[in-house]
Amino acid sequence: MAQPFKRSLYFLLGLCGLISLICSIAASQVTNAALMKEGFLRFSQTGHLGVLPSAYGDYAWAITQYLDGKTDGLQIVQHDDGRTYAD
Repeated sequence: MAQPFKRSLYFLLGLCGLISLICSIAASQVTNAALMKEGFLRFSQTGHLGVLPSAYGDYAWAITQYLDGKTDGLQIVQHDDGRTYAD
């Protein structure tokens, strides 16, 4: 009777490990500034907001630092006017 229980337990532990691995892989993709900048360059349409594509790297870095838990909030400095934008 204990054998089927152990097999079920091992299966569930393996499944939990697989799910945590998938979540870890997804989280590493979200906190990758280079991938985020590439996504901005490919899909963003920010011309009407006054955000130039040259600033995408700063935005990507700030967002990934925030998502990775390295900063308490988003803070981005606009280089053309020196103002700081925060969340």
